[in-house]
Amino acid sequence: MHQKLCQHRLARHSHAVQQQQPQQQHRVLLPSATYKRRRELVARASEPPQNPPTDSANNSSKPAADTPAGGPSSSRLQDILNEASQALKSSLSLLKDAAGTAFLPGYRPSSSSSSSSNSKARAFKSYSSLLNASSRAQPQSFQPGGVESVPARLQRLLTGQFIKEAQGGSSSSSAPQTFDARLAAIQFELQAQLQAEEAAAQQQQQQQQQQQQQQQQQQGVQTPGPVIDVVPEPATAAGDTAVPSYAAAAAGSNPATSAPPSAAQESPEQQQQQQQQQTETYPATTYMLVLVTWAVFLLQWWPALPELWRLLQQAGPVKAATALLFMYPDTATTHALCLDLAKVQAGTGLSGFFTSGLLHSGLAATWLYSSTLADAGRWLEIGWGPMELLATYVITSFCASLAHVAAGSTMVGVSGAGAVMGLYTTWVLLAVQHLSQDVPTARLGINIGVLLLLSLGLGLVQPAIGAASVFGGMFGGVLALKLALPLAVGLRWSLSVPVLLLLFVVRMGIDAVKLSLLLVVPLLVAAVQGVLGVVQAVRKV
Repeated sequence: MHQKLCQHRLARHSHAVQQQQPQQQHRVLLPSATYKRRRELVARASEPPQNPPTDSANNSSKPAADTPAGGPSSSRLQDILNEASQALKSSLSLLKDAAGTAFLPGYRPSSSSSSSSNSKARAFKSYSSLLNASSRAQPQSFQPGGVESVPARLQRLLTGQFIKEAQGGSSSSSAPQTFDARLAAIQFELQAQLQAEEAAAQQQQQQQQQQQQQQQQQQGVQTPGPVIDVVPEPATAAGDTAVPSYAAAAAGSNPATSAPPSAAQESPEQQQQQQQQQTETYPATTYMLVLVTWAVFLLQWWPALPELWRLLQQAGPVKAATALLFMYPDTATTHALCLDLAKVQAGTGLSGFFTSGLLHSGLAATWLYSSTLADAGRWLEIGWGPMELLATYVITSFCASLAHVAAGSTMVGVSGAGAVMGLYTTWVLLAVQHLSQDVPTARLGINIGVLLLLSLGLGLVQPAIGAASVFGGMFGGVLALKLALPLAVGLRWSLSVPVLLLLFVVRMGIDAVKLSLLLVVPLLVAAVQGVLGVVQAVRKV
């Protein structure tokens, strides 16, 4: 009767536990030791109590309504059944949570109504997560002396032996008496292992860094540090106009005034980038225009040197110096490049509208406007580009020549002063529009005012320059703000096509010379060998 009652209650309790637990996709396999433990508990519950312990205090404290009708034997049987059910419930939930946590990713342990089973499940969950984390650090190799290894403990826990220890019983006196104590011991061992591995990794990294530093010291390479380029601020021709530091840095530092960083402080890639940046921002077109201006001046005055010497001898040094400083010579170069109104009226001198911008009247005007061109032209070339600079110079030259023709003061016009004044006007307007915070625009205004006064003074001394040409060039500088960019596109095509054709012709000429040498040289060698053979034969005879 007792055996049937125990089996019926155990079956009903197992069915209730299965309904409370969530359905899983994978079936949890229980070890054989768990089934053995359950059979032992069932057999123990089915046996009649032989020596029931007497607990008068507990029995006296319980009310009469809670005492079963079967007497002391039924109370003992109920205690045994409660113990068996609690053991089975805790073992099933803990083993299920252990297997799910260890083998199923993302598994969440099920909740239980008993507070003790919840605490044990949470403890076993943390223990399983520690085991999963320690599996990557090879916990099998960590076996302190006299301490049970981690895999062995995991096997004991999964086989159900932790039930006795969790309930207070222990198979050996040296092992911890509670599950929490064993969990704390294992956590301490795992933390010690992880700390030892981290310390070893840090020590190895420090050794590698020391070796790298020693190699760098042996090779004589210093560690690159922050490099600050101090860019000087050059002065303009007509005044001490400050130069914006960002543009000076883009154009490259002056090697005569700023000490460049050493090669040991810069990598080869940084040096290559700096060289490329300096090459791209080098104002080559500006310097080419300045060079052409001085070349035209020399071509003008070279044929006139005998006349200048004769003037020096006859009229004295004052008149000779005045002619050299403020006059232009009547030479072939001047007639070829100047604006001749007679030719314009005849329809043959239209090129003078553009070429007259390269002519200046005397050494003083050439020096003043070439320095002004070098100052303003490099900023326009860096900011816009070389073709935009050429387009601006073409527009200002044409406007200055057109204003001189409209005024009709002289039959010959020299428009270099008006062209450079227009170029400087474009630079000042762009600086005011876009660089007002970086460029001292007030000083630029003073510079252009001084240049305007000097130009008007030169126009009074030399009527070929004239005030109309100066103001016409400045008006062309204003128009260049809108017309320079589209004109630069046309200049690129008009200049690139002839250059490509010229390069093609030069390449074809070089190839033709190579082919001719390949044909002529063997013939010459054969002819020389034949002559030598004939000479040797004649000598033998």
